[in-house]
Amino acid sequence: MELISTRNASISRAPSMAMIEGLAPGGGLFVHPQPPGICRGKFELERLIALPALQCTARVVGAYISDLSEQDIQSAIKKGYSGKFDCPELTPLAKPGDDDSYILSGTVPRRDHRL
Repeated sequence: MELISTRNASISRAPSMAMIEGLAPGGGLFVHPQPPGICRGKFELERLIALPALQCTARVVGAYISDLSEQDIQSAIKKGYSGKFDCPELTPLAKPGDDDSYILSGTVPRRDHRL
């Protein structure tokens, strides 16, 4: 499956090449023409969110990147996140009260959680 540019659908790349190039020519983003898996129930959400953050990320990314092995995807994600934050946890949580709710804590910018 090829990814297409948001600015010109005739521009397409293999997922691994889109990762290397970053932006499409003309400044568009490379996107999947039909979102796989998660949007169509490929994953059991309860099992997905129970995974550690990096494993969850690898599983989701793997649904979009068909031309890299699972090991390559896991390696790239680990390299991309390791040592980038102020704390060892990717998404540090704090339990503010006695109930079952948690909040994101630490000094990690919230935008980095969207990566």
